[in-house]
Amino acid sequence: MSNRKFTAVMYNGNKNVWIGVVANLFLSLCLAVSLVLFFFSCVTRECVVDGDSMIPTFNSDDKAGNDTVFVNKLDNDYEYGDIVVISLTSNDYIIKRVIGVAGDVIDIVLCDDGYKLELNGKIIEEDYLNIKYDISNPILQNGMRDYYLMFHGDMKINFPELFREDGKLVVPENSIIAFGDNRHESKDSLYYGAFDVDDVMGTVEWELPGSKGKLKFYLDYVFKGKFFTTIANCF
Repeated sequence: MSNRKFTAVMYNGNKNVWIGVVANLFLSLCLAVSLVLFFFSCVTRECVVDGDSMIPTFNSDDKAGNDTVFVNKLDNDYEYGDIVVISLTSNDYIIKRVIGVAGDVIDIVLCDDGYKLELNGKIIEEDYLNIKYDISNPILQNGMRDYYLMFHGDMKINFPELFREDGKLVVPENSIIAFGDNRHESKDSLYYGAFDVDDVMGTVEWELPGSKGKLKFYLDYVFKGKFFTTIANCF
């Protein structure tokens, strides 16, 4: 009889140990998730993309609503192709793509297959551009013809200090040149000139399409280890 009681006590004891282990693991997981999300909220800023200037990269699905981006405020090592959020005033922000950083030489030129961006003497194929016209007519495609005319017209008149004698733009120190991906609709460096890096909030690190919910985004961010990217971009 005493052996049976002893066995029952041992069984209950082992069960309590496993319950304690599971509880501790669950609490540790909750703590880790909380720390990751707290870190995420500290170093990033959530911005809703409003308008059409970055179609098709953002807001290409009209029925899904506006896309949301998360800007890493500590990622300020800007380079060509980065998407950034820029402060125009305390309550007015725009989202654009970096075309050039300090010292870069920029031009828009007419090539055999249409108007193209020239960066430091090399022609850049901007595959991210929104195409509204028939690609078989390169003169009218993706808004670059208008950019060519404005770049060599109004922009030179409004911001002559940015241009060399040969008509090419040189990005000033502590500045960036940024354009929208939808060249038909974008107000960017053609209108505002070079943007001071102090007015750049940071680099867009993550995108949340309007068609998707935030819960899945946060679950993927934590459990797929995406937060390691945020950590790496902070240094």
